[in-house]
Amino acid sequence: MAENSAIRPGKRLAYELALWRLEEQRSFAATLDSRLGNAVALGAAMIALLGSALLFAEGVDRAAIRPVVHVAVGLFIASTVISTLAYLTGRLRLAPNLRELMDLSEEVDDEELIALATNSLARAVEANELGLFAKSWLVNATVAITGSTAIVIAVAAIRVL
Repeated sequence: MAENSAIRPGKRLAYELALWRLEEQRSFAATLDSRLGNAVALGAAMIALLGSALLFAEGVDRAAIRPVVHVAVGLFIASTVISTLAYLTGRLRLAPNLRELMDLSEEVDDEELIALATNSLARAVEANELGLFAKSWLVNATVAITGSTAIVIAVAAIRVL
């Protein structure tokens, strides 16, 4: 683009806002992925600790805590399935298509190019909303299940003592 001054301030503002919103969505998706990774790692660590404790514990009535262990493992499996769905959900649509913009930049003026990019960004932001909502719900469900797993493991530990 040759000159920013040739572009009306309103169009520049719309472009900047659409670009900012897409960046916000990208940042939110990265935060969700980080929370999801932490929850999965915590769940795996808890199950590993539970298994180790049961393997090496002396004088533990295994029959008494078997149901609790089954529940903890079931919750971990549910968490793994939901977290996998969360990772697969909410793939962001990024826009505009750079190749198309490069091709169009030879044919249209800067203001029209900004308008096309803004429309493309706005469509991407709208398309991402539902996926991010679903991903957020799945991440929150994984975190809740991980918390439930911790509670179940604490119950198992109390029963052992």
